[in-house]
Amino acid sequence: MEGGRRYFHYKTDAPILDLYSIQSARYAVRRDRREGVNLEIYYQPGHEFNMDTMMQSMKETLAYCTANFSAFQFHQLRIIEFPGYGTFAESFANTIPFSEAIGFITKVSKKPEAVDLPFYVTAHETGLAHASVTTGQVSVCVSDHREWDWPQRIPRFWRAAASPA
Repeated sequence: MEGGRRYFHYKTDAPILDLYSIQSARYAVRRDRREGVNLEIYYQPGHEFNMDTMMQSMKETLAYCTANFSAFQFHQLRIIEFPGYGTFAESFANTIPFSEAIGFITKVSKKPEAVDLPFYVTAHETGLAHASVTTGQVSVCVSDHREWDWPQRIPRFWRAAASPA
């Protein structure tokens, strides 16, 4: 602390592109571990509605991507909630800022044809399109998901999304 201001120095344990995201709040943290990676979800207390689903999605996605592509390149993977000013999530090196409006407080329909949005968005950002499927420092977006033997919660959505028009 200097002159009434706090200063921080951030350092990664692996090279990253000059693209990153910083959030700051009084977060609660849910922690777990999978495939040698520390999993953390930083959230506003009271927004625990879909935390189990989001954590499960991180675990299943890391397991799938590790088995089918490569090991995750960082020692930790963090989802960090931000207010619903925007409705998106975005994957950066080991950090995923994630809108409360599409994950944390989303009401998931019980209808069988409904997409489990918190699970799907978490899987998308965790690895299927961004964080886990990498070459060096740059994420690779895999375009054809139709052949993947993916957990049964979301394949019909991806098959529809990946099918030619």
